[in-house]
Amino acid sequence: MSGTIRRKNEPKKWYHIKATHPTIGVVKFWLHQKNKDDVTRLITEKKGYTNVEWIRQETPPFVER
Repeated sequence: MSGTIRRKNEPKKWYHIKATHPTIGVVKFWLHQKNKDDVTRLITEKKGYTNVEWIRQETPPFVER
């Protein structure tokens, strides 16, 4: 958990990810999560992605600002 303190009301943010999926290959996709640790845990431990090239907190083009 890299030393972050989790808050119940922590707002979700958008993260842009580039990683390798075992059957699909290299993909880029968006996730809406509370923090980068949650994103990393979700894609590596639960979904099996490897070789995470980057995780960037950004606003996706399909979300109005």
